[in-house]
Amino acid sequence: MVVSGGEDKTVRLWDARTGRPRGEPLTGHTSSVNAAALDEVKGEPVVISGSWDNTMRLWDARSHSLLRIVPLRSLVTDLAVGKDSEIAVSANFGLPVLDF
Repeated sequence: MVVSGGEDKTVRLWDARTGRPRGEPLTGHTSSVNAAALDEVKGEPVVISGSWDNTMRLWDARSHSLLRIVPLRSLVTDLAVGKDSEIAVSANFGLPVLDF
């Protein structure tokens, strides 16, 4: 599975073998989605997205349901998932590290 975000404010999941979408887009961001990643939290697959709407969102990768919204002080330009599901978010006002 591959994940992407776009200027249309959505996050999309793709089948890596076929290149076809997997389900409907994840919606809820109110501005461009600049960063997206796949990971596991407590053994469950999740999608993490970051946007210019000053939020990071955590989604269930199977059901596409929104699990959590993390408000930030500025727009998200990038994110990275590290060991033990720590997420580093690059924002205009610093580099917060979030632990799920």
